[in-house]
Amino acid sequence: MGILRKQQTGLIYEDHFSESNLHLGWEVLSDDPDRYSIEKGALELKHGDSPLYMFFSTLTGIEEFVMDIQNEYNPTTSGDTGGIIVYVDDDNIVKLEEYFDSEKGIARTYPWIRLVRSFHVYSAYWSEDGKIWRFIGNQEVISSVPKIGLFLETGSEGEPLIINYIRIQRGSRVTIDNLKQDYQVELRDASNKLLENKVCKYGNTSVSFDLQRYGYPLLGSFCVVLPENNRFETSDQWNVFGGDTYYFQPRVDLYYREFTSTGEYVDVRLQDNQERFLGYMSSGQSVTENVLFIAQNTLKHGVFKNVHFELTPYRGDQYENAVRLAPDVKGEPGAWSMQVNATEIMPEQPFYFWAQVERLDTTTNYEAQVTFGIKVSSTYI
Repeated sequence: MGILRKQQTGLIYEDHFSESNLHLGWEVLSDDPDRYSIEKGALELKHGDSPLYMFFSTLTGIEEFVMDIQNEYNPTTSGDTGGIIVYVDDDNIVKLEEYFDSEKGIARTYPWIRLVRSFHVYSAYWSEDGKIWRFIGNQEVISSVPKIGLFLETGSEGEPLIINYIRIQRGSRVTIDNLKQDYQVELRDASNKLLENKVCKYGNTSVSFDLQRYGYPLLGSFCVVLPENNRFETSDQWNVFGGDTYYFQPRVDLYYREFTSTGEYVDVRLQDNQERFLGYMSSGQSVTENVLFIAQNTLKHGVFKNVHFELTPYRGDQYENAVRLAPDVKGEPGAWSMQVNATEIMPEQPFYFWAQVERLDTTTNYEAQVTFGIKVSSTYI
């Protein structure tokens, strides 16, 4: 996103259970491997002679999160109970239960259930559609090492608990940071409709939007308006999750061109501070590989001036000997050096440059891989 840099992703875990194997983060407490299965896009928990617990290990050390479960459950007996559990020991347990109400002869179940942790306080909610949530209650549990996940109680008979979808986020709000007093931030949906507008108050550097009313993830965009009415706006849209944190930092977006086996290509977007594998250079083939990079100005208005692309170390100093940059000259690399400069980059007018990577496998120098970074700086007009 041309005006924002993601500092922290809010999405901890998401699973539609489209794979045949359970994610490695789950700890299953049952000696019977037949007590659960994944098929037809769902996780199925089955009854047995002992309770079945499935704890998501990562959550033990996370003190604030929102856990949403979409499930199908039709308990028919009083002992047929399942849902979400917070377990410390046998005397310290919190359960968000779905169960059969024997007095009324009906099942107390919900299409969606939610557990929210705020340090030692756990709050429960339910929903029909995963967007509008109704409060059930809360409870305090003092423990630094709670186990949190799913459960199904003892019973040789009864309907299975079917989990269709799980989503765990760091919260319900998205935060835009690195602002100054009186900066305004607009939150817009996929149709560019204005949903909310927040103003950065005195003494603060950020604003936050509660996404609960819109559902997760929200496909949308942001616009930052300065006091002198300068607008920083991009046509890009992102899937925004609760707990996401973004820095206001206008800049060009960087892509590299990746070719398929059929000769077609796709331009792959590079994310800040994240690795990307550019490909192999097998011994006996070409000693160098040229990769095309594309710098895009995705803002609706404004020009990036004096854009500077410079090689920088990443996991070592191989780049000093093995990597060079060059401007694009009519589809071919120009002069190779450690940096490339663009006088300006206008909206919808990409700037192209090349990186050349050399295979270091001479008799005196061998590297299994070559790693490098590209530092980008510019001014915005």
